[in-house]
Amino acid sequence: MMEQNKPLDGQLMYLDLNKVTVYGWERKKSDLVIDSLVKAIENGEDLPATRVRQINKNSYELISHDGGHNRTVACYITNTPLKVILTPEDEVMKYGRGWVGWDYKKYPRINIKDIIIKDDEGELEIIRDRPLSKERLIESIIPND
Repeated sequence: MMEQNKPLDGQLMYLDLNKVTVYGWERKKSDLVIDSLVKAIENGEDLPATRVRQINKNSYELISHDGGHNRTVACYITNTPLKVILTPEDEVMKYGRGWVGWDYKKYPRINIKDIIIKDDEGELEIIRDRPLSKERLIESIIPND
């Protein structure tokens, strides 16, 4: 017998970030990106859904290639429900980071509420696990006019 009120895989739903916990893996986010998303939400823009997998009744994990970290943080700041698509366990690998075999000791999940919003004014950050190529690094420093 199916549990009542249990969300269905593939279902579009909205998460109240004051009632559930959403985990990601990115530790810091740009204040400029977050600010722009907060303004979009305040202006009534409909942000795209991000894909999540359900860990348990009140916990979810971001799994999309694009992560959804910025959208999730912006929704948390504005107290706006987060639009998500609940992804079936057998499809998680298709949509992103794929939690199967993920090294949670080396790369532990982080509660979205604990993400640091960093001052990104003029900064260039190279992510250790995904460094920019030399060409992309040069392009990011020297603008093409």
